[in-house]
Amino acid sequence: MAFDIAVAGIGCTFPGANNIESFLDLIKSDVSRIIDVSEYVKDQGNNYIPFKGVLHDAFLFDAELFGFSKADAQILDPQHRIFFQTAYRALESAGYTDPKTIDKKVGVYASCGFPGYLFHYLANNDEIRNKYDDLYIQLLNDKDFLATRFSYLMNFNGPSVNVQCGCSSSLVGIHLAAQALLLQECDVAVVGGSSVSYPIYGGYTYSEGSIASKDGKIYSFDDQASGTVRGDGCGVAVLKRLEDAQRDQDRIFAVIKGSAITNDGNNKIGFTAPGLPQQINVVKEALIMSEIEDLDFVEAHATGTKIGDPIEITALAEVFKNKKDKLTLTSVKPHIGHPDAASGIASFIKTCLCLYDRILPHTLNFTKLNSMVSSAKDRVQVLQKYQKLEIRSAMTAGVTSLGMGGTNVHVVLESASGQKSYLDTPYKQFNLEEYVVTHCSTNRKNHKIAEENDTDELVRNVWSQILGVERLSAHDNFFDLGGNSFSAVQCIGMFPDKIKKKVGVIDFLTHPTLDDFISHLKNKP
Repeated sequence: MAFDIAVAGIGCTFPGANNIESFLDLIKSDVSRIIDVSEYVKDQGNNYIPFKGVLHDAFLFDAELFGFSKADAQILDPQHRIFFQTAYRALESAGYTDPKTIDKKVGVYASCGFPGYLFHYLANNDEIRNKYDDLYIQLLNDKDFLATRFSYLMNFNGPSVNVQCGCSSSLVGIHLAAQALLLQECDVAVVGGSSVSYPIYGGYTYSEGSIASKDGKIYSFDDQASGTVRGDGCGVAVLKRLEDAQRDQDRIFAVIKGSAITNDGNNKIGFTAPGLPQQINVVKEALIMSEIEDLDFVEAHATGTKIGDPIEITALAEVFKNKKDKLTLTSVKPHIGHPDAASGIASFIKTCLCLYDRILPHTLNFTKLNSMVSSAKDRVQVLQKYQKLEIRSAMTAGVTSLGMGGTNVHVVLESASGQKSYLDTPYKQFNLEEYVVTHCSTNRKNHKIAEENDTDELVRNVWSQILGVERLSAHDNFFDLGGNSFSAVQCIGMFPDKIKKKVGVIDFLTHPTLDDFISHLKNKP
């Protein structure tokens, strides 16, 4: 069976780009939409980095279109709202002017990030907590109900599955949806991811050894790389079997030729660390599946971290060691930030648009290849300006997404022949209104735990909010409860200055249990 899956529709909203036309313009530009948010936050100390890739309209929603009352819309997680609207746009892009009337079997594969709206807004609002029961709030905020609610709203009858494996979630969704199409489980697949983090206009506290950037910029593949920066966003793709898309005379952005998925297991230094062997294997397996030996470029995960990027570059250099010319590496993250569960779909959409527009993409902020992988400089290259390719033969590209926890996925794509050269799509005008809980103890500024709390209660409260665990015991392990280095950075950001100044990510790693961490803080000068 031929592994030919058409990308027939795309919808997206990322920092500085609320549709596919503006997103293509952005990735061809030298502009980063990671912005300085200093005006929205009070002084947080010397280690506070006021930068983020911001969605300015995160709270806007067309409640009427999707059948929500204003009360329900106010409770609904903004990640879900944005996914519904972006998926609607993607279906319009695929030629379905009224997505609710599609007479095919449609599957939905959806991913989203941590339910921060629940923890930072709803949970701190006594009026909301007293008015609505827990199940009602859960149904409108839990990750488990994103895909199934969209299927319900659209009356879709195919598989409806949430895909959650960290940063690689939404690209894993592409892999699973392609398989479902090949197995005839659905005729159309709606696939994507959504991520909104809080505060909407908030930076982070930098700590040496964390995954966060020390200056608010992402330097993918570069010798200046110090870490990553959060960015919010949502992307959705509509997939069909290639023969079906051709029969329906669809516009085809790109064709999926093969994909693969692996997990690192414990062959690495820690749970959140990347693993080299399975990064190599996942690309090799995808290439075998696609029956393609060479690629024009690879859209890499490339978060700009000191450890992650060199491992990924090494893996790709090994896979393509026999390539006659240099492999072009690129990453969308310096343009928009790292959008967590929407990371994979952001990279996928960028790649589809580059193939559609026939460009070899550049990478923002790049000047010199990371010195830790100097041996790979003869096998890979990173462009500082994009190149328009005037060629008639098909272009090929790969997309890698690596989830914290070890789930790796790679998708191989090929440009489609005979496609129209424009992207404009007639969209329905959304009737957008802002829905946000206003009477809460948090807003667009950083939420702080009161400094007058003693250390024990303060640490318990912070861990509880970040980890989403209501009751903690003294021997609970931060990482066993789902914490990671990014969660540790979030905790540090919520600590008052008297603690923040003396704690770093390394303290979470060396003292991971609650009682040991508290004791360590009390004894630390």
